[in-house]
Amino acid sequence: MARMERWTLALSIAALILLFAWAHPRLWAGEERLAPIATVEGASIENGGYLIDINTAGARTLETLPGIGEVLAESIVAYREEHGPFASVDELDHVYGIGEGKLEPIRRFLTVEPSQAPKSCTQ
Repeated sequence: MARMERWTLALSIAALILLFAWAHPRLWAGEERLAPIATVEGASIENGGYLIDINTAGARTLETLPGIGEVLAESIVAYREEHGPFASVDELDHVYGIGEGKLEPIRRFLTVEPSQAPKSCTQ
């Protein structure tokens, strides 16, 4: 009977460890890293990382950002094509599926080049 109890205890502990790992995947996942700059078309190096201009980047380039998948990248490009260039990185908040929680971790990798931003009328 003692042997059966040890097996039961061992299986119970293994099940708890697996359940914990399944419930907390971020503890086991490595840090998300950006794609190497050599693979990101149109990116510029700054502060040890790279910046992507959201007014010229294609969907594939946007997908290199942490948390931005194919659908969200396509949404950014579609929004830009429909509404014109972004005036600032903060305007990404207007794209469906991007809120402050999604924008904040990637903000440091994004830029809006002055030549691409809409010109304001000052008279």
